[in-house]
Amino acid sequence: LEGWTYLQREQNGAVLGVYESNPAHWHPEGAPWDFGAKLLPPDIDRIATELEIGFARFPALASAGIKRWVHGAFAITPDGNPLVGPVRGLPGYWAAAGVMAGYSQGAAVGLAIANWIIDGDPGDDVYAMDVARFGDWAANDDYLLATTYQFYARRFLTTYPHEQLPAGRPLHTTPAYADLKAAGAQFGATWGLEVPQFFAPLDFEHVPSLQRDNAFSHIAREVAAVRSDVGAYETGVYSRYEISGPSAAAWLDNLLAGRIPAVGRMGLTPMLHPKGTLMGDLSVTRLTEDRFGSSAPTTCRSGTSAGSLKTSLRVSRLRTSPMLGSVSRCPDLGHVKLSQLWPARICRLSGSWTPALSMTCSSRVCHLPVNSGTS
Repeated sequence: LEGWTYLQREQNGAVLGVYESNPAHWHPEGAPWDFGAKLLPPDIDRIATELEIGFARFPALASAGIKRWVHGAFAITPDGNPLVGPVRGLPGYWAAAGVMAGYSQGAAVGLAIANWIIDGDPGDDVYAMDVARFGDWAANDDYLLATTYQFYARRFLTTYPHEQLPAGRPLHTTPAYADLKAAGAQFGATWGLEVPQFFAPLDFEHVPSLQRDNAFSHIAREVAAVRSDVGAYETGVYSRYEISGPSAAAWLDNLLAGRIPAVGRMGLTPMLHPKGTLMGDLSVTRLTEDRFGSSAPTTCRSGTSAGSLKTSLRVSRLRTSPMLGSVSRCPDLGHVKLSQLWPARICRLSGSWTPALSMTCSSRVCHLPVNSGTS
């Protein structure tokens, strides 16, 4: 796998393909509008190392002539998967881009997006290529350059379970990041945010493996501690909502498949798609008779992730403005107010994500932070 070359027959000859380990970006600001199915001038020096590997691997090439050099542009995303689906903030605008293997993936991409446009659902779990898996944070130029370079350079490298790649990180952190890191936290990245995975000695270096890796003993110790005592973990990666109003309980009962907790109690309950599939698990806390708190992992598209309360008004068939914090009127359920508390339009202060006091949804303005030193 790690030879960065492949060979395939073409008529009476062969094509030697190369994925160079030192790729070069081409027009990262966007391809020229008049650029079509064109090739670029050969850049042989940049692929010399991989060519030597290829010629050593396929000795017959040494006596064959080179008929043609092919040097073209790839559309690469940070994780190498396509960008497919409705684009947030642009009603009626759909994306189907970043498809590296166009011929082999095009049919599936076309089917998913056709189902999505016609039926409102792609038909399968397409989160890995849903354009909504990236937020505004992914528009950072440094992040894009670093992650797309990393993906292409690793094209033929083995990827291991639980492996955390370094490019473009840390992009966003919580106010507790420095303290957690000083305590030995080993981080992963979720939706651009650094999230603790487990704790280990400060000199720990993760060695990926297809078997149990060297993180196993540290994670086992944490599991044993939580089983016999108590544990705490940072919840910065979770979205938090407040649902209030005279009909809040009825609205949640219509939305969620589980039992709505009593006042002062908390429960974990699934939210289902109208066709019965799982949209996510939400923790629901009943603060008063008509006021609830809810949290779920921060992701972005209803039907593919747990953080879907932003679109649940539509799922519940309430007639409402798409803006959070608006009061919605339904003939059967009455008034319900949905407010996103965290990450309530994330503010970037001193390199950290900071909760805002409130959010003006109509203009997406973030107000003064509560406290940049707490989460």
